[in-house]
Amino acid sequence: MTVSSSSIMDFQSTNVVNVNGRHSGKMTLVDNIDNSQRREIEQCIPLFRKALDKITVNNNGSLKGVVDPKRNGCVITLCKILDNILLERKYNPKTRSIKLSNKLFRERVGSIPGGVDILLACKFTYTTIQSKSNDAKKNLNGNAPANAIKLTKDKENRSLIVAARRYMHEYGNRVMMLKPGKHRNELPPYVIQDDVSRDVLQIIRQNVDAVIAEGSHNC
Repeated sequence: MTVSSSSIMDFQSTNVVNVNGRHSGKMTLVDNIDNSQRREIEQCIPLFRKALDKITVNNNGSLKGVVDPKRNGCVITLCKILDNILLERKYNPKTRSIKLSNKLFRERVGSIPGGVDILLACKFTYTTIQSKSNDAKKNLNGNAPANAIKLTKDKENRSLIVAARRYMHEYGNRVMMLKPGKHRNELPPYVIQDDVSRDVLQIIRQNVDAVIAEGSHNC
């Protein structure tokens, strides 16, 4: 699949407002997802945790006790990537295709263990953007190596992305102690108009509670 270079996101900033173009004081808990969507979300919550644990947990299983701008920046950037997707009600390939060689993405997400895993849990997949340099790297079977990740229309599940964004907000705020705010080094506020269902939100919070409890035990 060919993806144009213009599809790469701008990670410098994000316009986080609701879909009507205004900041929303309330979030709507979505209770009308079907059972298959709920099962998919419940299956992916451990994947969200595993990815974030890679970013934030030491090899001995304890939470890192110092502020690390790089790992904080990774989570902040991932929140912005998902916000850009969730703010669109129609599928837009430009906000769902990212070159692995993109300088900002490589520095803030790709180089951090667990960074790309969050997007893979949201059903992004590795793909190949055709280019002259990539054509020169084709293997004996004539296949070029993957050099991008992409969320295709057939795999996109908005409820799953909402759950991932909510999980990162809970984890970033309560485990990484990131303060929600609009500054570059702050956790982007959760202002997406729709939210996860009440039972899924409870599962997310219980999962994050377990992370905190286990981290305190291992420290």
